[in-house]
Amino acid sequence: MKRSWSVRLHQVFKSMYAQKFSSLFKDESEIEGWIDTWAQLDGDAESVQAALKQLPVQFPDWPPTLGQFQALLQNKPKLLLPGPPLERTQPSAEQAAALERVATAKLNPRMPWWTVDKVKNQQQVDFIVMQARHFGAGSDSAQFLRKCQDAGVINGMELA
Repeated sequence: MKRSWSVRLHQVFKSMYAQKFSSLFKDESEIEGWIDTWAQLDGDAESVQAALKQLPVQFPDWPPTLGQFQALLQNKPKLLLPGPPLERTQPSAEQAAALERVATAKLNPRMPWWTVDKVKNQQQVDFIVMQARHFGAGSDSAQFLRKCQDAGVINGMELA
């Protein structure tokens, strides 16, 4: 990395991390030593820019160490080349059958988990009545109560 970039990097760190960064240096000679050390890092302009963009994400509170910044320099974004064009193909017979099973299962309504024939005791009747009163006349609970009454399972508010 060029020394001038290292000088600029010191300024960026100073403005970005303020006292947290400035307090690391006692005098001008320590700053010069930091600049000389960081100037020895291996990085081109593109990798330095990419590393600087990552600072707020990976090091929002404290400046990175020399090793951490070197790792950022090595993780510069790679140029992605376009892949080959996608070919549209028909599914195999097995794939088509699997898709058909999934689509059919989604379209067919499931059987209700609670049916009139499962009402066997007064405690269940009391619960159904309580739910119907709570949710109101237009609710699923009220419809189920009416189904039970129509089927003769519930007589009034008691088990038939």
